[in-house]
Amino acid sequence: MTTAVADRLFRSSDDLSLDVPTQADRPSRQLLDQTTLAGSTVPLARQSRGDYSWIVTIVPPSADARNALAIDPSAYKYEVSVAVFHKRIIDNFTLGTDSQVNERLKGANVVSTGLSGGELLLTTRTADSTDNFDSLKVGNWVVVCGPHPASTDALPRFVMRWYRVLSVEGKDRRLNDTGTYTPVPAATDPERRLVALRGPQWPWQPAPQPGGLTDYYHLSNNICVAIIPNVVAVHSKTIQLESKSSWSVQ
Repeated sequence: MTTAVADRLFRSSDDLSLDVPTQADRPSRQLLDQTTLAGSTVPLARQSRGDYSWIVTIVPPSADARNALAIDPSAYKYEVSVAVFHKRIIDNFTLGTDSQVNERLKGANVVSTGLSGGELLLTTRTADSTDNFDSLKVGNWVVVCGPHPASTDALPRFVMRWYRVLSVEGKDRRLNDTGTYTPVPAATDPERRLVALRGPQWPWQPAPQPGGLTDYYHLSNNICVAIIPNVVAVHSKTIQLESKSSWSVQ
């Protein structure tokens, strides 16, 4: 998919680009994309700022439904989510020095769970100081993903759902193995954050062994959390995909 095609499919053109004069008594002017045809300037379309874009995530309920995505998905229902971005930065996906704009993947373990989310312990499994949690803020959206507890090699199942961040604990400090904070972290300790998330119920449970957050890190579920800045809304629904149409996977 070229950039032009991706912009047309996944970027909104409704936020129109206007030329607002500095003089308050003059009207705004709609900017137009133009071309030259037979020596004349021809308007093509209204310009837009393109600040809003979106991605679509599709999660199959089973291995058969996953395989059917490439052939005929109409026989299965899929969990489909649309995440809307405002001014998403798409040219800086790799880990770099600006941690507030990078989209990052963290290790996660379940601390508590409920019907509408729960608490996760996020861990940076590296001592690299640039790979931190600067972009993780209250109100942000994150993606929780990992293998289903009932997943097997014969019948693999994958879970991926969006959640809203309610609270973040451990900023500028690190959680030690007893569940308390150390103001000056050791260089070899993994950086961690305890976050409360709101969203659909997940299938994972906390580690049964007591003994502090070390048990959650080593013995609980090996899942991941994607921290994706600039998401302003997420809409999820279980739907049956069409097949053999202009919008099908084929």
